[in-house]
Amino acid sequence: MSRPESSAEQKAQGYALGQIVQQLRLPRTSEWLANAAGVSVDTLRRIESGKVGSPGVFLVARLSGALGVTMDELLRLVSKQVKRKETN
Repeated sequence: MSRPESSAEQKAQGYALGQIVQQLRLPRTSEWLANAAGVSVDTLRRIESGKVGSPGVFLVARLSGALGVTMDELLRLVSKQVKRKETN
């Protein structure tokens, strides 16, 4: 069963999540983070490029854990990024 298409808001949040994940990951490689989070490199690259509009909660939890931040902190950063984009 396929997932419904993401809304514009979900796409904006997904794009912001990708940017934040990439910022927190650097200077480490995407291969490092994918391995640490237990996801494929392809999945991580899709997230970082903003192609995943609404990743699942467990995926976000694995990424935040691997990056050494809480889910709350990661989502706060995403929210700030989305608001910043809305005002520009």
